[in-house]
Amino acid sequence: GHVLLTGQGVTERSVSARLCVCRHLEDIKDCFRDGDILVVPETDNSIVDYLRRSSGIITEQHGQNSHAAIVGLAMDKPVITGADQATRILKGGAVVTLDAKTGRVSAC
Repeated sequence: GHVLLTGQGVTERSVSARLCVCRHLEDIKDCFRDGDILVVPETDNSIVDYLRRSSGIITEQHGQNSHAAIVGLAMDKPVITGADQATRILKGGAVVTLDAKTGRVSAC
């Protein structure tokens, strides 16, 4: 599919799954289903349980040393950081392919 968004891939993994897009971390509980790719401005320890249950993570925050990058590596999940405007560009419920090797998010 066509590329929707690019960022910095942190791991060498890829996954295709449904998106849970949240501009505010406290809204995750309203949209998240196990196995979703989580799209958030940034991550922190308050959502680690959701990160563990996700199939991938996309954040707007930059950095190979960001919380999302470190947690994603530890949990062996595909992660893209520095995906500018991700919570505005990507649509919740859509199914996409997250390729952390290339840093691309593509329509399925």
